[in-house]
Amino acid sequence: MSALPFGIDISKHQGVNDYAKMKANTSFVFVKATESWGYTDPKFYANWTGLIGHNRGAYSYVWLSDDPLRQANHLIDIVTQAGVDWKYDRLVLDLEKSGHGLSKAEVSRRVLVMMERIKDVTGRYPILYSRKYWVQDNMLLTDPRLINADWWLAYYRTALPYPLYTPEMPPPPLMPTGVSKWLFHQTCEKGKGREVDRLRVKERPAGTSLKSVAIKDDGAINFTPQNTIGFLFFKHDSHYAIISYDTSPTPLCIKVSASALIDVATVALSGTTGTDGRITISAYNGKLYIENRTGATITGRYLTL
Repeated sequence: MSALPFGIDISKHQGVNDYAKMKANTSFVFVKATESWGYTDPKFYANWTGLIGHNRGAYSYVWLSDDPLRQANHLIDIVTQAGVDWKYDRLVLDLEKSGHGLSKAEVSRRVLVMMERIKDVTGRYPILYSRKYWVQDNMLLTDPRLINADWWLAYYRTALPYPLYTPEMPPPPLMPTGVSKWLFHQTCEKGKGREVDRLRVKERPAGTSLKSVAIKDDGAINFTPQNTIGFLFFKHDSHYAIISYDTSPTPLCIKVSASALIDVATVALSGTTGTDGRITISAYNGKLYIENRTGATITGRYLTL
């Protein structure tokens, strides 16, 4: 299937989960937290805390006929009570409920109210989950905050009956008219048994294009990423890395998934800083560094998200 990073979403319906296995086999997990302003998924706390240290997001199933500010506050409060680091944990608005009786303009206005409230608290807009035709039938996409949102779009094959396995739908997803980029593609609704939704994450086309670079032996490159906090994807031949980084004055550089050859650090790399025979990736003082000490020039590709 796709080489894009793989993840899932879960809720109370998955029952008891093996979180160690989940972390080992995914790059990220989304967890259902709330619906509207008065419901909390009974498995949210267990699922959320079970995924500490993993890339995770919490989502709310939005009832568009209900107060949008109250819904946003409920989601924020529940996730905050469970423990959160807004530098890394993401919030999601699940937009798929119909029968609300609202105009397209009013639906969009209410979604924007929730988006702005979440940005006020977390520092960034939430991810928006939906699908092409729901968005086109229910929303008016004229505001740049909606057009350029981090879209998680569902587009998958009809599930085969148990115990048959349903293959993932290859990216890209179908996109609503006016939207030109996607961040997550839900590639499958379910497979066999209690298998969960499957997703693939994609780089943003705007501002984070794939770059190629040649790094000589005992050499290093550095660059300033578009975002202080984000992900770096790097590949050289069969070696790869998915790195969660923070280039602020208290930097972090964490391997989400990586080949054994690749190390991480939080210092400036000069070309001979890291271990001989290895590739080192570092976040430090507003920059990302890639150092090559493999014994030969490497040609790699990277992007930030």
